Amino acid sequence: MAYRSDTAHAVIPAPSDAPAPSGASSLVFSITLRRLSAVLPSGRVLFDRLDETFQAERTGLVGANGTGKSVLARALAGQAAAPDVAWTGSILRRGAVAYVPQEVRAACGATVARVAGLAPLFEAMRRLEGGDALDSDLDMLDGRWHVEAEFGQALAECGLARLRPGDPAAGLSGGELMRVALAGALLSGAQGLVLDEPTNHLDRAGRDWLRANLLRWRGGMIVASHDRELLEAMERIVELDATGLRGYGGNYSLYQSRRDAEAGAARAALEHARTERESALRSLRKRHDTQLARAARNNKAGKEANIAPILRGKLKNNAQAHAGREAQRQAETRAALDDAVRAAAARVAPSAPVALMLPGAAVPQGKRVAVFDRAVPPFPLPGVRTGLRPPGTDPRSPSHAFATACGAGGLSPGFASGFQRELDLVWAGPMRVAVTGPNGCGKTTLLKMLAGLLPPASGQCRATVPHAWLDQHASALLPPGLTVLERLRQLESPLPEGVLRSHLSLLGLHAAQAQTPAGLLSGGERLKAALACALWRKDPAQLLLLDEPTNHLDLASVRGVEQALQAYPGAIAVVSHDRRFLDALGPTHELACENGIWRQSGK
Repeated sequence: MAYRSDTAHAVIPAPSDAPAPSGASSLVFSITLRRLSAVLPSGRVLFDRLDETFQAERTGLVGANGTGKSVLARALAGQAAAPDVAWTGSILRRGAVAYVPQEVRAACGATVARVAGLAPLFEAMRRLEGGDALDSDLDMLDGRWHVEAEFGQALAECGLARLRPGDPAAGLSGGELMRVALAGALLSGAQGLVLDEPTNHLDRAGRDWLRANLLRWRGGMIVASHDRELLEAMERIVELDATGLRGYGGNYSLYQSRRDAEAGAARAALEHARTERESALRSLRKRHDTQLARAARNNKAGKEANIAPILRGKLKNNAQAHAGREAQRQAETRAALDDAVRAAAARVAPSAPVALMLPGAAVPQGKRVAVFDRAVPPFPLPGVRTGLRPPGTDPRSPSHAFATACGAGGLSPGFASGFQRELDLVWAGPMRVAVTGPNGCGKTTLLKMLAGLLPPASGQCRATVPHAWLDQHASALLPPGLTVLERLRQLESPLPEGVLRSHLSLLGLHAAQAQTPAGLLSGGERLKAALACALWRKDPAQLLLLDEPTNHLDLASVRGVEQALQAYPGAIAVVSHDRRFLDALGPTHELACENGIWRQSGK
């Protein structure tokens, strides 16, 4: 839901002559963190003594899963934090903030206007029209008399022209709820935006709409995101990690080039530290050998010389004391050299994951991997207008598929007359198929139908090779209560446990992750573990069915999954709105839903 948070000491209303979609004056927004710390009930320090100022510019907030980006975003927006998080430090805000969380949910009975955070304005307008205005209504509507028309225009621009402010929100999909909340935030009159992963549930058109509006926004914004295209529109990137916040001027490409340069410098520093240690150890060994030879000569000379026994004993004690001090100095030098190498190694980013493939995963050219024989997906229904659904129904479930017959609203662009739903296709060889189309057109349903999780409404659809279904949670392939090693044993992996552990380590899953239940792994770790289950089971998957696999992954995990999949020798069908992820996989074909018609193109 889009929230507006005003600080009591710094509430500055948006100027009445500012166009609502463009936000407020850029001179009245800032958020300053002063030694801000957050500690979880387990005692884990989420972040410690953060000092940072966010100004009126487009700022992208990035960081690994689990570093606390969402917790920090809520704090920046002035939203109530989780009650079990212990906070110290302070946050000073200048200007009002509109906040959109990562998951937008409609409360029971909520309307579209309520999800957008604009319900108070519409309620004030209704009271004025009915002659029951409150004293505060005129002040609330000052400069906002056209908000209803502006909201209607915003909904039309984001593909939701059929919606009205008073419509119930319970039947909207996740992507529709997100677009409503974002439209409301852009019209909130706030001086700043805090958006947490706003593109997670948006299709390509929705992402393009959001990016265009953020480029027009004149206030400040902080966008926590792993969407590289969206981050390209930022003017500054701030990275949150275990050491705190680090700011980088410029967009994602500049940030990545700086991080790559830092990584290169860190690798060079590690190599230098190792070279210095080896050189110093050679010197120490040479000094040690020289000392031993000298001691042997002195001992022999002492025995041959006519020296009193008491003096000989004193000389021997002095030599032993010197040797002991020298050994202590050499031990301290070795420890310091090892510490320098360890410190340099800690600054080096982990190496790219490598997914070792079993020979059975390869698909020869020409081998059939999937067949669609006049197959009709069970959802959405042809010739109807999708959108509002009864509360509690799942828009992706055929048993609850609901659509209202075409009426005054007409057909949505995705379900025009002449809708051709039958699929007659044969996939063969190591194809890489990008399944694309707007929210609600049935992309996930098509993959589930191919995986055998849903039956087609008519016709036949089947995968003809071993296959694996991986969504963003990966729970079908890797139950949350099992570790990846336990699941691989269930799947009768032919690899010994020692080899599995070695392969998992190359994939970026070390001993701790291999022994952790899947439900406690991060999103990126869980997806890589599920990929391991698909590749190293008794019958390796020759067809991977991927449904928005990167939705909740951090940037490093997205790149890791890309690199792991690039070496996969089987076939892939993937649903994703992330253009860069699709480009990295190198699709050979695209199965696109355009105006309600599925069309396949490619090599």
